[in-house]
Amino acid sequence: MTSLNSRILSVVCLAGAAGSVANADDYRRYFVPDYDQVRGEIFDVEGLPGNGVAYCSPTAATNHFSYIAKRGFPQLVPGPDDYGPDAPSENYNALSNWIELVGDQFGTDPVDGTQNSLAGYQAILENGAPGQFTITRLYPNGTWAPRASHLVLHAVTGGLVNMGIGWWSWNSDLQRFERNGGHVVTLNGVDDYETTSPTMRWRDPASDEGNMFFQSDFSTSASDTAATTANFDGDIRTQDRLTGYNSPAFIDGYFVIRPKFVIIPNFPNNGFDIVTPEPIVPDGPSFDSFSLPGQPGQVCPGEDLISVLATSVQPGSGDHEFFRFDIGLGTTTPVGLILPGVQKVREAGGRMTCLSNGQIQQFDLGGSAPEPLGSSAAGMQDFDIANGQTTALSVTLEYLVLSTFMAVESRHPLPNPAAIGPDARMDHGPDGTLWIFSGDKGYEYAFGSRGDNLEVIDTFDASAVFGTTGDIESVQVEQNGWITASIGGELYSAYPTEETRPHFWTWHGDRFNGIDTSSGSWAVSESSTNFDAAVHTTPKWRDVLPTEFLPPVAECPWDLDRDGLTTFADLNIVLENWGHVGFPEDPGDVNGDGLVNFDDLNEVLNHWGERCE
Repeated sequence: MTSLNSRILSVVCLAGAAGSVANADDYRRYFVPDYDQVRGEIFDVEGLPGNGVAYCSPTAATNHFSYIAKRGFPQLVPGPDDYGPDAPSENYNALSNWIELVGDQFGTDPVDGTQNSLAGYQAILENGAPGQFTITRLYPNGTWAPRASHLVLHAVTGGLVNMGIGWWSWNSDLQRFERNGGHVVTLNGVDDYETTSPTMRWRDPASDEGNMFFQSDFSTSASDTAATTANFDGDIRTQDRLTGYNSPAFIDGYFVIRPKFVIIPNFPNNGFDIVTPEPIVPDGPSFDSFSLPGQPGQVCPGEDLISVLATSVQPGSGDHEFFRFDIGLGTTTPVGLILPGVQKVREAGGRMTCLSNGQIQQFDLGGSAPEPLGSSAAGMQDFDIANGQTTALSVTLEYLVLSTFMAVESRHPLPNPAAIGPDARMDHGPDGTLWIFSGDKGYEYAFGSRGDNLEVIDTFDASAVFGTTGDIESVQVEQNGWITASIGGELYSAYPTEETRPHFWTWHGDRFNGIDTSSGSWAVSESSTNFDAAVHTTPKWRDVLPTEFLPPVAECPWDLDRDGLTTFADLNIVLENWGHVGFPEDPGDVNGDGLVNFDDLNEVLNHWGERCE
């Protein structure tokens, strides 16, 4: 994952961030819940296993699931009901059951917590909002670590971010920080994100006002950050310390729910458009675009989903120059690589792989310039990367498994070569099966009883599913098993409606249907992670309830009636308390100086019409 560090800026310079906030460099995600994770059982009150002390991850996730459910996706758990502090008492038990269900999907242990939640996130999102969301989960890995700026970029470009906090202790003998547990919280704001030390704001599932039998008031915690370069468990890297805690606490991971987006070429303009058909309203952007010096060539989302790799076709030579576009930053930067005849580009595991003039080449992008890692023999028609393994389709219609250096490790001829034409393209299904598409047909293969012979186990007929007459120009089998194809320059998506093969395929008439690709390169965003079981399932990575709680910070003090908007109701509260001298808790004392006067009136007027948390 070293390439991430080289391409995401630590100093974030963004304009027009999502949300309506007081300062240009502040970000807010309004109305995110703050559900309690610590839930005990007494009388008719239902709790969580182990009283929920290790349930931070499923509770933080439920904060966002609930937020999404109330904004266009009511089938997502826990649904659009109110589970806040003023909700009916029976809703407390209902939410406890929902959080436990999420924990079951996440594999949460009542003692160790959650150490591998990606499949659980995907299962819950697919069940409640099929085909609409991805999950990106990144942890420290070697010399790379998630930074505050990475979380900011995800947040301001429409992602819902849960922040991983690691509890680290200093070992003076070894002169290094050592992790002894962690916590997960729900990001709902950032102050001063244009600086190198932004202030992170979050909903803390562990802050419950000391009572585990009812839902506490929603509140926000906050801490400044400070970049710290040191030895972390044996690796020298830079992590952002949360300075509000007395004991060393660092940002050391994140989980981001993002709406599915598609990247399409922009003809006749030179560049690509990023289209999000179903953004998380009201703050999720639905469109972005970037320009290239020549005509758009090939494209793929960066594995972090906040950048895009694209090629620009040079006039005259037809060679492809590689660029990276940083979503949110709005900058397009040359990668430092030019190749002829590029037919496909993919990024995975900190590496870029491309098919160029029938040859598969792989590069490490972690340094100042791309470093070649290996090249295949000629005669390759297509390739894919699944579970870290590069595979290929040769022009002789053989399915090839390649080594780390792109050498052929094994060959497997297709059992139905007569049905496959020179336009064949390959991809892998979510369970590792092989798909080959040719003409208007797709064939799914799996290895038979001998373990080395491919057998056809399913078929896909585009003309029958979509009612089209043209052939499949390009296609992507997504991680959820959906098939999205470009036919006649337009996108179509279908999903399997049977769990057993052969599937019955159903055309999904909304999502990407009808988006114009102009028969050029396009790509749909997918979930990604750098999770390493050998590192991230050790006792050091267990969930541990915080021993220190940061005091809540003011939400929006000018929103006096706490309805989420600054309106005449707030102005009237100031006027009704005009001239009061007393404690800062006076209902009309916006600035907390103990006096309700013109200063408080101006605060309300200055934030007139703004939304609040």
